Amino acid sequence: MKLWRYSGLLLSLTGVLHIGVALANFGTQYKSMLADGLVNVLSDTGRALAFWFLIVGALLILLGECLSRYIRQSGRPAPPFLGYTLLAISLIGCAVVPVSGFWLFIPQALIIIWAQFSKSSGNPNATHHEREK
Repeated sequence: MKLWRYSGLLLSLTGVLHIGVALANFGTQYKSMLADGLVNVLSDTGRALAFWFLIVGALLILLGECLSRYIRQSGRPAPPFLGYTLLAISLIGCAVVPVSGFWLFIPQALIIIWAQFSKSSGNPNATHHEREK
């Protein structure tokens, strides 16, 4: 099974989960920000945290969808630097905030990294149709 083909989907799903957690935990802050008109509403730390929590989820979905498109069009796994960077950020995040969702990125990073060593990732110079044969 070519697990690396689902790298983008996993990142997108993590983003959806992130947004779900944001809405569940910061719903009252979002309502008050909307009620205040959304302009210059990040005056306190709680609102700023709520805002960035939501934005990070959206960015994860964006990154995941870009990665999915790259994998579909090229037929190749994600570039290894993405896996190594994701792993580094995850490990730092886990150290700084041990009780967080940063650990979710570790298996995703390892899937991306492992794809470069796996025979299932195919010849990187082959076209998508050549690898599917």
